[in-house]
Amino acid sequence: MKEDNKTEDIKTEDDVIAWEIPEYQGEQKTKRWYLIAGLIALALLAYAIYSQNLIFGIIIIFVSILVVMLDGNEPSLLKVILSDKGILVGKEFYEYDQIDNFFIIYKPGEDTKNLYLEFKRFVRPALPTGEPVRYEWLLWLINFARTRLSIPLLDMNPIIIRRNLLKYLKENLEKTNIPLSEQLTKLFNL
Repeated sequence: MKEDNKTEDIKTEDDVIAWEIPEYQGEQKTKRWYLIAGLIALALLAYAIYSQNLIFGIIIIFVSILVVMLDGNEPSLLKVILSDKGILVGKEFYEYDQIDNFFIIYKPGEDTKNLYLEFKRFVRPALPTGEPVRYEWLLWLINFARTRLSIPLLDMNPIIIRRNLLKYLKENLEKTNIPLSEQLTKLFNL
């Protein structure tokens, strides 16, 4: 994926660090990938029918459609802002008291430079300004399911990010490898 993030796009003033990241990361999938994924989806769908599990079958169909729809689209850019009040990623704002800790994985040989935020459980998310209150339950549900957020650092200096976050959060120094879920995502080209 091409990185369009340039140094002049990065803003650092008065304890505020900002940059833009793609909404999601992924590569164009080949015909071979679609063939294998289609066969796996059909096998899982056959199993859902055999086991009379309608919900599982619907999930398989929904995920298949979603993968095909998202593959051709260019991801939009999300603004990431680290400030003294919290972290804004796109439209979602996370106060520091919602976050348990952070860690940074920087492995230049593996082309990995990510910031990971680990959330406390059962924390109610802050509603973005102007968002209708009727969506509050959905934000709470998303926050309940989310335990970790991965933010690519792209051209950002991980030392500056770390120094800034240490003012507000504790760092998890035990985490030195990419989480398994992210490794599997890269392996299966999702």
